[in-house]
Amino acid sequence: MVEFHKPDEPQPQPPHGATPGYGAGPGPYGPGPGWEPGKQAGYPYPMQSPSTAAMWTHLSALLTVTVGAGFCCGLGGILGWIAPMTIRNNPRNLHDPLVRHHGAQAMNFGITQGIVVVLGFIMYLSGVMTLSLSTVGQHSEPVVPLTLPIVLLSVLALLGVFVLTGIVFAIIGTVKASRGQMWSYPKFVAWPIVKA
Repeated sequence: MVEFHKPDEPQPQPPHGATPGYGAGPGPYGPGPGWEPGKQAGYPYPMQSPSTAAMWTHLSALLTVTVGAGFCCGLGGILGWIAPMTIRNNPRNLHDPLVRHHGAQAMNFGITQGIVVVLGFIMYLSGVMTLSLSTVGQHSEPVVPLTLPIVLLSVLALLGVFVLTGIVFAIIGTVKASRGQMWSYPKFVAWPIVKA
């Protein structure tokens, strides 16, 4: 049934932010062609659940650390905290405790990975420099102490174990966040630097 209004009478207005006839929901203009229960007024797509945003904090840190490190000479291992910080500080997620908690956890993971990558690089570089300086001598044959290659291989092995452990815990964090559960990384993988 169509309602007719007199020209002097004020017309009913749709809710703020709603487009008449499209996603506005039941009201004076009717449900509209794109309206379904669970859709936000004025948007043709369903609202994102907090658990999805929380899941992406861990997944973005994991992808930045692993894929970014592979593509850009280890730079991704240092920048793993930027994407979780962006998701966490998005105005849509500022007041959601689930996203803020998981965002802080993922930021701590990314920061810790970056610190360990930098420290490992410094240790490896100092070992290589020590090895190269020890081969230069007054002898005709280079003298290489056996302990230096062992130290270099140990540093690489420790970095590899730390990165693999971090990847496993980031996957666990992603699954827990997608289920809407609060979860924290162990302190040896993600130092608690950022608080939720």
